[in-house]
Amino acid sequence: MSKLIRADLRRILKKVNVWVLFIISALLSASAVFTGKSLAPKWNGYVFLTMGIPTSGISLLISLAVLLGVFGDDHKSGALSTVIGRGFSRAKVVFAKFLDSVILLFGMFFVLTVMDFVLSIILGAPMTALETKAFLLEHFINACTILGYVTLSALLLYLTNSMPLTIIMTVVTVLMSSTLKGLLNTMFLVKRYNLTRYDLSGFLRNAYSDFILGMTWRGIISFVMGMLIYVGGALLLSQLIFNYKELDF
Repeated sequence: MSKLIRADLRRILKKVNVWVLFIISALLSASAVFTGKSLAPKWNGYVFLTMGIPTSGISLLISLAVLLGVFGDDHKSGALSTVIGRGFSRAKVVFAKFLDSVILLFGMFFVLTVMDFVLSIILGAPMTALETKAFLLEHFINACTILGYVTLSALLLYLTNSMPLTIIMTVVTVLMSSTLKGLLNTMFLVKRYNLTRYDLSGFLRNAYSDFILGMTWRGIISFVMGMLIYVGGALLLSQLIFNYKELDF
């Protein structure tokens, strides 16, 4: 499987659209920090935390970069059929694609995190230990949330073989998740039992709060439950769907 992943990553890193989307994301993230400094009456680590975290627009660009990089040309090029014809099981192919997404996504977030952290120092907003912890956790939680969106989008792609439909779902999910949750909260049962806190972002935000407050084990439980239910569940369903999919594309 390691050979398959290395080959995938070499192919992905040659794609121009992946680099374009990532560079735009990095520029938007940096510009948000500079804009925040120019607008803030007082500039410090706390203000930087509210200005330097990737917005939903940046998260969307990174999501699309990962989807297009990992899955963009597989169906029309027949790459999946070729790989399976060389003896790789379908389960290994799906899992390898997932690992490709993890490596590419967290690689992008690592660069963004380092870039924003250096900017905080250059612009004179050094952070305290607690602010640094919050900064790193925020980036990590955002990356895990996007991984959930990408994995769910990949599930739709395995089901429909339609990249345009998958992109539309990703755009709606990333940009309108808070709006959709607000609409769901108007429903009696959802509002009464606070069911929206049990989606992926709910689990991960609870984990973030627990980690910040020092309740480490409680945070680990929330994090693991959210990732297992949504990311693990989507990955398992993708494998089940792909096992019975005719490779006639």
